[in-house]
Amino acid sequence: MSDSGYELSFSLNTLNHLSEGLYSNIPAVLSELVANAWDADATEVSINIRQDEIVIQDNGIGMSIEDANTKFLRIGHQKREDSANTISGRHVMGRKGIGILAIFGIANIAEVYSCKDGVPHGFIIHKGDIERGISSDVTLYRPSSVPQEALSIESGTKIILREIKSSIGNAEKTLRTDLARRFTIINNNCNFSVIINNTPINDNDRDYLNKVQFLWYLGEESSKYANFFTKLKKSFEITNLVDGMSGMTVKGWIGTVYRPSDIPTSNHTISIFAHGKMIQEDILIDITDAGLYRQYIIGEIEADFMDSDDEDDIITSNRQRIKQTDPRYLKLLEYVKIDIMRVIASTWTKLRKEYPSNPKKEEVNDSSLSKDSNSSEKENTNASSDSSTATENASSDSSTATENASSETNDGEVEDNSFFDDDIPEPSPPPKQEITTAFREMKNLVKNSNIPNQMKNIILYDIQQAAYAYKGTSFKACIVMLGAILEGVMLGTIQRTDVLEYLIALPQVPKPLSDLGPRNPKFADRTVLAQYIGTTFSFQDCKEIIELCVQGTNKLGVDILQTVRNSIHPGSVLKDMKQLARFNHQSAVGYIAKLHEIINLVILWNPPSIP
Repeated sequence: MSDSGYELSFSLNTLNHLSEGLYSNIPAVLSELVANAWDADATEVSINIRQDEIVIQDNGIGMSIEDANTKFLRIGHQKREDSANTISGRHVMGRKGIGILAIFGIANIAEVYSCKDGVPHGFIIHKGDIERGISSDVTLYRPSSVPQEALSIESGTKIILREIKSSIGNAEKTLRTDLARRFTIINNNCNFSVIINNTPINDNDRDYLNKVQFLWYLGEESSKYANFFTKLKKSFEITNLVDGMSGMTVKGWIGTVYRPSDIPTSNHTISIFAHGKMIQEDILIDITDAGLYRQYIIGEIEADFMDSDDEDDIITSNRQRIKQTDPRYLKLLEYVKIDIMRVIASTWTKLRKEYPSNPKKEEVNDSSLSKDSNSSEKENTNASSDSSTATENASSDSSTATENASSETNDGEVEDNSFFDDDIPEPSPPPKQEITTAFREMKNLVKNSNIPNQMKNIILYDIQQAAYAYKGTSFKACIVMLGAILEGVMLGTIQRTDVLEYLIALPQVPKPLSDLGPRNPKFADRTVLAQYIGTTFSFQDCKEIIELCVQGTNKLGVDILQTVRNSIHPGSVLKDMKQLARFNHQSAVGYIAKLHEIINLVILWNPPSIP
């Protein structure tokens, strides 16, 4: 290669920023080291948490000095270029070659010892040395080696993390639960165990085995999960086919718990896994359906096609998220929304009525609710059936904040139900007929709008839930649903064909759309573009476009309901219980009136012609 006078270089400051930015908590870091042990064909990983250090040791094949230099210490080494499978036939979890960066997200010193083919060696990395090298623009760092006489390791790899940056006083319990949920290969007939402070992680560490009330397993292969939960009432099968053309399938389960407080507080609701390791903590954050039943959902979906060896890597660098614009992820999102969420929504209310959410204490503790006696009645709820066309009679049981979806019939029309013909009991002014009328008018505005049917059904469903929550004097739940309705109306309006045509024809396309680029193939197909908007646009994106188009909405504060909805999310409530007192009957009435006004403005707006 000729000397052109140009060169590509990097500073050690790059490593510093990457390690700090990608990994910031102990479970995320140690999950990377556990994955490394799996890739080394280890059958056992021990983690010992001491007062000022964490020790991770495995019994895998170990590393030679050459392996350490060309693989472990080489940032960006592509494990799967060598082979996608380990010597024993396991599928490799690692891919990006940046696992070592995880260490310095939580520790300042790492001692690494390894032994391969009977030859031990070790080295020590000091983050402080790397930082000192930054000032002189050093591009190469050489860890200090450990003298041979100081080595005692006989097999596998041992890593000692010192000068931990965060408190590890209560790390064991959190780590045990978190690692149990981050992997599906621990104690799952995979010959792989993780031991923390001399006690192996087991299924009970997931902390929800006795909290799932109803189960939907994904395909016949996943029927084993019906025996996994100790207090399960009933189970059903859902199709596991994500995309018939490409043959994408999944495994796993979705469950609903007895009460929302049973949901873990770690933001793992429906987690996505590939090759045994979590790649996204919660897919629900990208799904706009916000029905009350959603607060009861938990699950694990194994989608190996999301991390295919012969396709682009779509997992973000910290391995906690999937790139939202990738077609594979969009297909998975659509599958979860249509084949899972709708199916559960259409049956959950009836199930909750049949099996009370607060079982008697003697029933819960009775051995008759063991796994064997709970072998649940399997019912096929495949989305290919007509389950999505059947509406459930709404329950008026206020204790469960009842739900019922306005379902789409075969000809695309939305079926009505008689709820809005009933008066809603009001404990105080305004008159009950006024509130009934507000809900009915919002419903009719949406039903007669040009919003795409799929989004229309979701909005109508949310309106019914808000009305039922109000009827049952569950005002906090009502406000949550009002926020969901607002989000759905804004998103659905932008998805209208006439609105899309108007937005694209503007001399200056609004930023959330212009970010796609005018030549993006999504612009050519309005249906594809609408779907893309539905799965990727944030509330802020919708707000910007609606305020640009519909005069007057910027004066109404269209984000007020969403702000309230976010503030009373269960995760937020746990941080500030006092704020709940602000969300009462009076505030619910005020928000209903505000939403009614916004919907009138937004849904009745028609885009002007562009010269």
